[in-house]
Amino acid sequence: MPKVKTWREDIIRPEEVKGLIAKTSNPMLKCLIAILYAFGCRISEALELRRKDVRIERDYLAIRFPLKKRRPKSGFKPVIERRLDRNHYLVKYIIDWVSQIEDSDSYIFPSRHKGKHLSRVRAWQLLKEIDEKIWPHAFRHSLATLMAEHGASALEMKAWFGWGSLNTALFYIEMTEAMRTRWSRREF
Repeated sequence: MPKVKTWREDIIRPEEVKGLIAKTSNPMLKCLIAILYAFGCRISEALELRRKDVRIERDYLAIRFPLKKRRPKSGFKPVIERRLDRNHYLVKYIIDWVSQIEDSDSYIFPSRHKGKHLSRVRAWQLLKEIDEKIWPHAFRHSLATLMAEHGASALEMKAWFGWGSLNTALFYIEMTEAMRTRWSRREF
């Protein structure tokens, strides 16, 4: 995987995500952007998703993600299920693409090679075609920062992202400008 050559000092905000989605006509790429931003998963976790991992319920969308950084002791691959309200603005892009896939064992993001999923390098290239300053992990970083800005606790963030340590969550909580602003206005 190539090193990041451009660095964003800011995070990706919802308005920018809407703009990125509007720049492409590819429904698979819209779905990829939506999953990366809405769920904050790693690119490798998103690319390994199969149709059977996505449940479209009446009130929510549920996705079972494989946890990539955890080593299983039992032989079973660890997974984490994350849910998103059906009214979330990104859910429609996921449902539009996933509902076209009939075979439950098919990858959501297939490659041109039969039976394989899109590679991380190809996903990176597709995102770079939309915006040069965007890379896959920026979506995960942005969601973590936004969650911290909106008051998520370290334990909530650890559970959502599947981190092994609270220190990772504390990094995001300590760095948010919204928290600094909120505490600078205190009256005690």
